[in-house]
Amino acid sequence: MVFTKADKNTKRELVKNLENYQRKMLETWEFLPQIFVTSAEKQTGKEDLLAFFDEVNERF
Repeated sequence: MVFTKADKNTKRELVKNLENYQRKMLETWEFLPQIFVTSAEKQTGKEDLLAFFDEVNERF
């Protein structure tokens, strides 16, 4: 899962929103996929997401 626009919230709001989202998803999902928090404006999470893409592409 990729959460975008991380720069639009404070760090505290971001953490709270992620916790709430994960808790809600776990009501129906047994396991959650890997989570990435990104911001195009600040380039947050870009390297982690690109590294994940590389890793997946190498497997296939």
